[in-house]
Amino acid sequence: MSPIRTAILSTPRSGTHFLQSIFDRRPDTVTYGELNLATNKHIPERKRKQLLNILNNSITDEMKKNTMLVFIWNSDFHTKKASEVPSHVFDKTILLQRKNKLHQYTSFKIAQKTNNWVGCVSKGKIVLSLSEFKTFLQKSQAVYEQYRKCISDYTEVFYEDLCDTDKLKGIMQGIDDFTGVEKLDYSKLEETPKSLFVKKQQIRPIPEIIINYQDFEQYDKEIIF
Repeated sequence: MSPIRTAILSTPRSGTHFLQSIFDRRPDTVTYGELNLATNKHIPERKRKQLLNILNNSITDEMKKNTMLVFIWNSDFHTKKASEVPSHVFDKTILLQRKNKLHQYTSFKIAQKTNNWVGCVSKGKIVLSLSEFKTFLQKSQAVYEQYRKCISDYTEVFYEDLCDTDKLKGIMQGIDDFTGVEKLDYSKLEETPKSLFVKKQQIRPIPEIIINYQDFEQYDKEIIF
């Protein structure tokens, strides 16, 4: 029996690696990273081939040892990218997004500026463009609308809820029900070496990060698409 192929569809800085690290705690699940990087020359050739095998609908004997395979498709805010999602690869899809788009945008711009995308805590400050942020909101909305059009079987999850210890157990068990895997108590599972690398990169209040915060204060609230 082939494993359940579950995709995390999202946009950058939405917590994909955080959710992936939670799945890494499952003994019957393996995570394969970002499928959209399968043709990226900057990742190791071995990893590209592995991702391409999944894209080409190939399930190897090694993969069959698991109940579920989890991988990421991270759209880059260009709506045409979302339409290229290889939906034929998915059995189940998790639509992951952030409620607070200003926090996501700030994290995205700092990661672009520093080229630190995973595990490195940021200590700097940044000036943001209000017009560029408004464009970001429009593109983000368009991407998720396109996701919903091209994927029929999905569940929606928010990063902020995953970070809430009171909600985490219920959300993950809801995902277990949706994907059809054994329901586990994630709060009691031991962390694995793969899951330990995930650290929050922004732990300071957002007004301490954005130098011209007064321009964005009205947007510092939950904006859900």
